[in-house]
Amino acid sequence: MDAETYAALQETLRHRFFFAPAFEIYGGYAGLFVLGPSGTSLQDNLLAEWRRHFVLEDSVLEIKDSVVTPHPVLKASGHVDRFTDYLVRDGTEAFRADKLLEEACEARLAQIANLPQMKHDLAALDPATKRKEHETLAAQIAELERLPVEQVEIVRNKADGFEPADLRHWLLELKVPGPKTGLP
Repeated sequence: MDAETYAALQETLRHRFFFAPAFEIYGGYAGLFVLGPSGTSLQDNLLAEWRRHFVLEDSVLEIKDSVVTPHPVLKASGHVDRFTDYLVRDGTEAFRADKLLEEACEARLAQIANLPQMKHDLAALDPATKRKEHETLAAQIAELERLPVEQVEIVRNKADGFEPADLRHWLLELKVPGPKTGLP
């Protein structure tokens, strides 16, 4: 769903009181919401369907857990000392840097797997008559061969543990475009 459609859907759901920000009259509180009558009914229907499928058909046991997690639990799990999702901005929207990097690595690995075909296509192009296409394809091949597959796989696998400097380095090194604008 594109951003414009998503924003329109959110506005409609807010306007029809499916949900509203919690404590809105006091400025709201990020991540907390109040469900209106329609939102409550929708939630009840989704839970009933979930129960029908998982509890009745698959014999999964249902539990209810605490909504709030105490600080000692978060400390023991490592979330207090090291739990940061670094964001990058693209226009007015923010995206998780590690996820963008992982997706870029996946796309690059798929392109690298297609290198033999790309080289075949390059050999078939006549540089005299299709100079621009030849140059573009040759540049794409050179870019893909610049980093070894193993390095791209390592970056993909370690992206969620990178510090900001490493994320920045690899986002620039792999020339990852912004998801909305396509700009660096």
